[in-house]
Amino acid sequence: MSRSSRFSFAIVLAATSSASTVFAHGPVVARDPDAPPAVASDALRPTPSETPLAEHEKPRRGVDLGASSYMLAAAALDDFEQPVFLLRPMLELYASIGMGDVSVLLGGTVLGVELTASAERSGVSFPALLTIGVRDDRWLVATAGGLSLGSDNSYPDIDDAEESLPMPRAEIRAGYRIVNVMEITGFVGAERRLYWNRANETRMFVGVSFGTGADVDPRR
Repeated sequence: MSRSSRFSFAIVLAATSSASTVFAHGPVVARDPDAPPAVASDALRPTPSETPLAEHEKPRRGVDLGASSYMLAAAALDDFEQPVFLLRPMLELYASIGMGDVSVLLGGTVLGVELTASAERSGVSFPALLTIGVRDDRWLVATAGGLSLGSDNSYPDIDDAEESLPMPRAEIRAGYRIVNVMEITGFVGAERRLYWNRANETRMFVGVSFGTGADVDPRR
């Protein structure tokens, strides 16, 4: 190969190598030393190793105020022998105290009436209860205690002038809830029914309630 041929071959080889570099990596551009550092685009940024907690897993802090209303339907026994059907609509107010994974519930009855019916009589009473419990967004467990402030029974064939006393009562509640939407709760309870002018009696009941409730953060 002559000297001129070898020189031409070297020029072609160098040009081919430069073109390959440009197509593979793009043109080489001199960087301005005063320019700010390049920032990776959102698409190239690494994704966080931890995703935000789900709503029901967020830590509970502070105190929220709330209300719940429900309808309880229950089967009862008076003195363990007389079957009674019991129906109770009720409205409660409460404070929900955040304790991290759960909330402590402190509340009480605002409005409640209890209607009963049996083969021998029908009745009405007015329960007033204090409630303490624990819950999260999916379940609740609570206990309640207080008094029935008044009670009156009606008989189909007797004009009964009974005079009731305040009646102590207690109950346990547990169930499932969808936060701020729905609560389905089982009830077990007892009441000691007291009167001035007739024999006292004990009422036991078990039932289920359907209701709803909502919390409000007073700091908002």
